[in-house]
Amino acid sequence: MKFENVEEALRMGCTVRGFRSDQGLVTVVVERNDACITVAGGRLGAIRAASSPLYLWLEKGNTFECRQEDGIVVFEAKGKIPVRPPEEVRTKARASREPVIWERNGFVYKTTFGRVFGPGTRQTEDFATGVVNVVDAINRVEHMRDLLREEAVFIGRGASVAEAVATVIPQLGGSAC
Repeated sequence: MKFENVEEALRMGCTVRGFRSDQGLVTVVVERNDACITVAGGRLGAIRAASSPLYLWLEKGNTFECRQEDGIVVFEAKGKIPVRPPEEVRTKARASREPVIWERNGFVYKTTFGRVFGPGTRQTEDFATGVVNVVDAINRVEHMRDLLREEAVFIGRGASVAEAVATVIPQLGGSAC
């Protein structure tokens, strides 16, 4: 089965999935009834450039699925993003300039606010978050990097693939690194 574009494939009941293969390649497949119809080597709009937020999202081992529901294109990105302290923790840390201890999913974190070095020698003010109960936490995660990452799902909807993806891309841009 051949389609002129992704929108046509979605209208015909196909699902487009993006992921990183076992060999480490960013892969996009068009599926129908769990059968792979086409494998696109990075030629689908938003992931065209290797520096695009969506490409970087997939390269980090995250995924996306694009489908059509009741005539609306639904784009769903799933993956891990850096742990972000709750707003009340950020507010308290910014106001007090003292470390704030907080807990999420059984892990204890410490967040501070102050001067940090950005690219080059540029200083900015930002938050720094670390794990407090490291020894206990290491025993509960597969990889050390998972201590500072958490599951996230971003869903965009639109009349076209471009519109649905555009609503999600800003969230991936800050999370794709």
